[in-house]
Amino acid sequence: MTSRQASERGIALLGPSVSTVVSCLLAGGRPHEAAETATFLVSGEPLDEPSHLLLMRAFGETGAPSRAAEPFRDLRRRLRRELGVEPAPELAALAGQPAYGS
Repeated sequence: MTSRQASERGIALLGPSVSTVVSCLLAGGRPHEAAETATFLVSGEPLDEPSHLLLMRAFGETGAPSRAAEPFRDLRRRLRRELGVEPAPELAALAGQPAYGS
C-alpha cells in the first residue's frame, strides 16, 4: 500500500468524524479553520458531495465567494468525467447563491 492509498483510507475511515469537526467549527464561527479542515476532507474523498458542501459553506462564510464556487466547479467536472452525472441539486442551488460565487 502506498502512502497516498494509506492516507485516502484513513480519510475514508475518519470522514464522518472530520465532517462533524467542520460542522462544529462553522457553528462556532471559525470558518477559516473549517475551510482548512474541509479541504483536507475533500482531498481524501474527491467525489463526496457532503464534503464539498461543507467546504463550500466554509468558504462562503469566510466572505470569499470566488473560493466558495471552486469546490462546486471541481466536483461537477470530476463527477461528469468519472461518473457521467451532475452534482446533487442541493449543491447546485448553493452554488447559485451570491455568497457562493454566482
